[in-house]
Parts: sequence; C-alpha cells; structure tokens
Amino acid sequence: MVDSIYRTRSLGVAAVGLPDQYADGKAAKVWQLYIGDTKSRTEEYRSWLVSLLKQQGCKTVLDVACGTGVDSIMLVEEGFKVVSVDASDKMLKHALKERWERRKEPAFDNWVIEEANWLSLVDEVPKPGDGFDAVICLGNSFAHLPDFKGDQSDQKLALQNIACMVKPGGILIIDHRNYDYILETGKAPQGKNIYYQSDLKQEIDTSVLWVNNKPTMVTLDYSLEIPQLEGSQIAPETRFQFDLTCGSSTKPRADIAFHFNPRFRSSPCIVCNSLQQGNWGQEKILELMPFKQGAFFETIILVQEDLFKVAVNGAHVLEYQHRIPSHRVDTFSISGKVQIQAIGYVSSSCIPYKGSILKGLSPGQHITIKGHVSLFPHRCNESKNIALHFNARIKSGTLIRNSLLSESWGPEETELKYFPFTAGKYFEIIILCQTHQFKVAVNGEHLLEYRHRVQDLSSITQLEVLGDLDLQDIKLW
Repeated sequence: MVDSIYRTRSLGVAAVGLPDQYADGKAAKVWQLYIGDTKSRTEEYRSWLVSLLKQQGCKTVLDVACGTGVDSIMLVEEGFKVVSVDASDKMLKHALKERWERRKEPAFDNWVIEEANWLSLVDEVPKPGDGFDAVICLGNSFAHLPDFKGDQSDQKLALQNIACMVKPGGILIIDHRNYDYILETGKAPQGKNIYYQSDLKQEIDTSVLWVNNKPTMVTLDYSLEIPQLEGSQIAPETRFQFDLTCGSSTKPRADIAFHFNPRFRSSPCIVCNSLQQGNWGQEKILELMPFKQGAFFETIILVQEDLFKVAVNGAHVLEYQHRIPSHRVDTFSISGKVQIQAIGYVSSSCIPYKGSILKGLSPGQHITIKGHVSLFPHRCNESKNIALHFNARIKSGTLIRNSLLSESWGPEETELKYFPFTAGKYFEIIILCQTHQFKVAVNGEHLLEYRHRVQDLSSITQLEVLGDLDLQDIKLW
C-alpha cells in the first residue's frame, strides 16, 4: 500500500462576490475523508445544539455555511425545517446528492438547498415572515471570509446580512477556532477537532501572515494519509517557503522580492526567485539542504544594499542579488509544511538596545543575542546590569564578567579557554539562567559559567546591549 497526501487549500473565485476556496472541487471530493463518520462527528455536539434549538422553540433553521450538508442533515433528521446555503457549488453538490437519495422521506424532500454568499445573502435567500427562528454558521466557517480590504468591512457586511435573517427573539450561532491561541503559539491547539473525526492520520500546518506587525491571515493546511489504489503512484513533495513581498495583494498578486523555497525530494534543494508583475524570473537553485524534516531550525535573512544573505542554524547558506529594490518590501509571509515558533525583525540601527524582561528571570530561561561585530570595534557590552556585566573587548581579546551591587563593582572574572569574537564576524550568544549560575554559549559551543551574585533572579528585569555591533536578533525563551 502506498500512502498519499490530500491537501485541501486551493484558490478559486465563485461566480460572484465571495471568493470560493473550494472552487476546484478537490476539497469537496475528499471532504468525507476529513470529517470521518458523520454520525461520530455530529454526536460531539448534537445534544448541545439540538437541545438549545428546542429549548428556544426553534422550528425553522438557516444554515449559512452548510458545505456538504453534514450539520443540515443532522437537523433535518431531528425534525427541523432547514434551509441550507453555501458559496461553493462544488460542496453543495454533495448536499444535493444526499437530498436526492433520501427524497422519499418528506423531511428531505422539503429540504431547501441554495447557492448564496454572505455578502449578498439578503438578496439571494427569501426570508420567511420576520425571519428564521435560528441561523447557524458552524465549523469555523466564518473565518474563511478573507479581509482583502484590510478594514473588515466585508466581515461587518456579512454579519449584518446573516443577523438580518434571524427573527426578533431568535438565535444566531457562530463558532470559530481559538485564534488567540494560534497567534500566541503559532500552531493549532493539540487534540482532535470535533469537526474532524477521521481516524486517518492528520496533520495541521499552521502559518500566520503578518503585515505591519498585525496578523492578517491564518492558514491551516490539513493533511491526511490514505491507502492508494493499487497501481497508482503519487510522489508527494514536502516544501515550505519564505516570501519577502511588496504588499499583500492576491489579486493582482503582489511582487515577491525574495522567494526562498526549500524542497525535500529525491534531490533536496533550495529554490530562490522573484515575482514581478505576475511573472517569475529565472530560478536560482542551490543543491543543498541545511534543513532536516522534523527538526528545529533557525533562519536569519540579512538585508544588505545589493543582496540578501541567508544563514541557517548559524551557518551561511546563500546570497541572492536584489531584483526588486529592497525598500519596496513591507510584508513577510511563510507557508507550507512548517511550524513556526517565532518571527523577529531587528534593524541594525537599534544599538543601544534596551528591553524589559517581564516578571524577571527564572531558572530554565534562555536569552539569545545575535549580530555581527563591527569591523572597527572598540568594545562590545551586553547586559549592563547588576546581575551580569558581559564585556567583550575585541582588540585585546578579553572578555570581562562582573556584577554591580550597591553601586560597587565586584571582582572581575576574565579567564577563558578561547576568545570567540572576531571583527566583522557573525556571532550568536545564548545565556542560560540556572538556579545558581548563568551558562553562556557562543556560536553553539559552551564558553563559561558565572555564579549568581544576585540571588533574587526575579529582580533582573532589563537587558541592555551596547557597543560596536550590528544587532540582528534578541529573544527570551
């Protein structure tokens, strides 16, 4: 048996108005594989939903995001008079097929199914009298409405149209994922989603598009492995990409100044390119793969006057000459089969750096500082505070450690096995806070320990970086 991977994310636009993310029909064809047994799915919330509707005396229900009809079928079976709409005709075909196959049952023969979208709902769906007793929008459906204008005007219009379909005193039910958790952690919550009950192995790749330091789009790519029919061959290719783009427009597509695309295949490689006015340029292919599937990584993209430099896990990987002026770049996006823990942007002009450490330090926490030592350095001070003074003097090759207590310096510590900093070279410092000491590593190698002279670690609330260096990243983790 051969495993294949179905992925549902696809582009497409419905006939009018609302973009239809299922327009190519691929998702609709495998939707049942994703949700699994429909009864197992609906049992998770049937009792709650049905009891709520009956408690409110509801008889007529409008399902504004029926998809293939799973929830609507449940409600029809429970005796409700249901009108079901969806913007995707490909998804509706499956609901229409179910209605046809069960047309001899009066409830299903009276089931109304229409194609409609939320932005013109009031013009496309007749409202019975004062409205429906209940309107439902389940399965994280409302989140599929993109905010292309950037002002959520489409969301406001859609909510207004949906609410207009509810009679006075009726109820409106909309659910969605825990997006606060996703934005905080960069991944979907663990555990099986109640809407996806398939026993097939599933995976959710989560990516967040940030524009001007604001989350603009969350993409959840679902994958599952299914047995292939004998004789068929599918060779799935795992890949992800970083894009530095000139805006976030999708129609027309924004120019991409730097497309960085690692591809895991029989001959792993990294493909770099640029997109201008909808046309890709000549690919730059590097037959090298510094990433390992399933392993953590850290990528740094250094923007210089004439090119991008990329380092992975502290090692230089490639250079890419600018094809589009770098000043046009204002958006960074990540997509594909990758989980992101943190994204940071640091301007080289941010020295001196001062940052707060909320709630102070505690054992087990790390501080990571990355940058380049100046080609003409005098000295480099990091973390000038009473707990740890870390002073690298490049010309003399001396690294001084000390603490300032009650306005008095203590005895200096200078002994080292080697001096790790060189003028003009990249460095990465990791400071691990332990119960009794700091441990410091530079460029992936242990360098020294420094016993705490300040016992109340929670009083360490600020980090300062001074000196002759280009600072690229600072992270507390």
